[in-house]
Amino acid sequence: MPLFPEPTKEPVLAGKVALVTGSNTGIGFEAAGILANQSPATLILAVRSIPSGEKAREELLKAHPEADIRVWPLDLASFASVRAFADKANELAHLDVAVLNAGVAPGSGERPLQATADGHELTHQVNVLSTLLLALLLVPALRRAAEPSLVIVSSEVHAWADSEFVVRALAAGSLVEAVDDPAQYVNDKRYFLSKLLLQLGVRRLLPALPGIRTVSTTPGLCMTGLARGYTEAEQQAMYARGARTAHDGAVAVTTAIFSPKSEEFWADCHATPSPSAFMHTPAGDAASAAYWAELLPLFEKIAPGSTGVLKA
Repeated sequence: MPLFPEPTKEPVLAGKVALVTGSNTGIGFEAAGILANQSPATLILAVRSIPSGEKAREELLKAHPEADIRVWPLDLASFASVRAFADKANELAHLDVAVLNAGVAPGSGERPLQATADGHELTHQVNVLSTLLLALLLVPALRRAAEPSLVIVSSEVHAWADSEFVVRALAAGSLVEAVDDPAQYVNDKRYFLSKLLLQLGVRRLLPALPGIRTVSTTPGLCMTGLARGYTEAEQQAMYARGARTAHDGAVAVTTAIFSPKSEEFWADCHATPSPSAFMHTPAGDAASAAYWAELLPLFEKIAPGSTGVLKA
């Protein structure tokens, strides 16, 4: 039985352009299916694997044979790929809906830090740096839409992150450097930390993007390939706590598109306070400001002019 009411299949996206990252499988694929049902003029599947994306497109076309569904390459582990994708998106007349769903989980057990070619820890770059950078780079296209909506997929597990790590790192001088430091890497905790860092960034992003409805949302614990790095026994233990289907997760995510206003956290189809106690403290707010102050010059270095879209 579905956890939430089924989304409308009325053409509420008629004439609009929507994109979903990580849309070849799992929550992203289900989200793309929900949007396809709402008759967008164009639906863009942003995927790391083009063959996998084409399979997803073919599946969606079975239900919507006349739809304009495009597959574009996007690898969040590469800043060059993020820039190239954004350049292509900014050639659109307008971008009405962007659902930034793609992410990775490093799994369980003791594993060494995996760095990208750009020199950042993989989970940090994919789940946080590239996601926030892509949000900035899509702003020009979003601002050409009448009612743009930007949805960033986060997770309630940011409440489980080690906030003391964040405080210590900032006291030592750089949160970015600490997160990318192999000596400070703890694999089991990294996914949680990445989602806390994302929330810290989102807090500063929202007020800096007036006119763009921006919502950070959680799909909840879903049975998807994101858990592939965990053992079968670990997955069964996680799912026993009440995991939902990828479709239910996608419903929770896509309802955020139609939020009346920007929201720092959205769960189970409505705005709600962050479950993280740290996010509600002065220390949490200070960490958000300090991390954002580190990110802005980094983004300018990666993509000159990218932060110029932000309201001071």
